[in-house]
Amino acid sequence: AGIKLRIDIVDDAVDAMISDMKTASKGSNVRAKLWGLNDTVPTLVAMTTKLNEIANHDIQLYKTPVSVGNTNYRASFETLEAEVGKAGDGKSAVDPKKAVFIVTDGIHDSKFKEPNSAVDWYDHYTGPIDPAFCSTMKANGVIVGVLYIDYITPAGFDFAIDPYKDDILPNLKACASDDLFFNATTPANITAAMKTMLATAFGIGDVRLTD
Repeated sequence: AGIKLRIDIVDDAVDAMISDMKTASKGSNVRAKLWGLNDTVPTLVAMTTKLNEIANHDIQLYKTPVSVGNTNYRASFETLEAEVGKAGDGKSAVDPKKAVFIVTDGIHDSKFKEPNSAVDWYDHYTGPIDPAFCSTMKANGVIVGVLYIDYITPAGFDFAIDPYKDDILPNLKACASDDLFFNATTPANITAAMKTMLATAFGIGDVRLTD
């Protein structure tokens, strides 16, 4: 029907951030990769200097064949930290600066009980992220940015969120590197947050949130 969903707004925001990266790129000194985030981190676009490949990728929601939950922060972040590795000082191609930008609604929902599971019901184990899941990447010198887009609780499912809803935002903030946590809900602020995240992490662009 031509109606934009939040995932489409996030896609637009990623495109805007990539535009800033393209402007700042000199030759092949800027590379990027696009992952999904579910019970692992599937590669959507492999590491590339051709930034248009990321801008042109149509980001879609991950769909499970049955209702078994599909966001496991513990498992996905272990895979992510192994793929990202250690960051350098950015003075050469073999020692690059690295950043991981995470866009999420903050809800862990897996089919297996995990250390951060707070509510168990049917085939779902839900809870907030554990900030410890981000600690290895930060210890490796990787800049971690987090954009939290508020979770909208479906009618009748408050019981699955209420026990830990007050922990969602502070836990995500603790996951992020200093000055790299953002909370946005409107299309304009989601885009501004992505661009500001890039500017704060690498000094690329000059957009700042105003509200």
